[in-house]
Amino acid sequence: MSELAVGPTPAPAPSTICPSLAAYVRQLGGPLIDPRFADLEGFGPLGADEAKNKKLLMAKLQALGPKVLSTVGSVALQNQRRWKAVDWLCRGYPALWLRAAGLPIAASALELGRPLRGTGDLDALLAAMQTPLRKSRKHLESLLVAANRISEEERQAATGVVAVLALLPAMGAAALHAELGEGEKAAVKAVEHGSQGLLVLAGSSMAVMAVINEPMAKRKTKADVEKIARKRLEGVLKTLYPAAFGLLEQLAAMKDGL
Repeated sequence: MSELAVGPTPAPAPSTICPSLAAYVRQLGGPLIDPRFADLEGFGPLGADEAKNKKLLMAKLQALGPKVLSTVGSVALQNQRRWKAVDWLCRGYPALWLRAAGLPIAASALELGRPLRGTGDLDALLAAMQTPLRKSRKHLESLLVAANRISEEERQAATGVVAVLALLPAMGAAALHAELGEGEKAAVKAVEHGSQGLLVLAGSSMAVMAVINEPMAKRKTKADVEKIARKRLEGVLKTLYPAAFGLLEQLAAMKDGL
């Protein structure tokens, strides 16, 4: 993966690599080794042993290097890859969080919806999502009402952990989303807003409930609260980067005319 070195000044990707996949690798790998992300220490994706786990994740990303090297194709293929990444952001990725929060029906509603291959698929997915996602949103919001049993500072610390962690594994796919035309991104907005909002609610409900269930003596500081929230989310976090690597592998396997 040296051909796709990440960091403050990455080298240009070889001409045999799809530009979209090069962007995916750089954005996904950036938080793992880029010194600009040093302020995220303590928000490790796989638990307390962050340095070790970052090395493991980077090794897995590097192992995909040979599959990315000969992926350049037509403009149409590049656009298909973009939409597959957007589809994962709107369906597959939020579904991981919903299932972890104990909402399999809502997760299935996202996973079983029509895959997004263009703006023409958005209305169908949005319609199919409405009933199960409305029920799930109501359930998650009712759980967050319990947040009044902790201080506002504790609630913000717990949900802040979710905001950071939710961003990192999705950065590769988000890079391809950013390549869509302005009109396409505007069309995606309604579906993305609903599914990403559920992702944050799902993560926040798990984090807040974990804090509530801890005695006051164990949550005296903001750092204590963040540690409790991270520990609760470790199970789902362990599935996030592998899922992002799996998407990268699927994108690399796409070929013109298939």
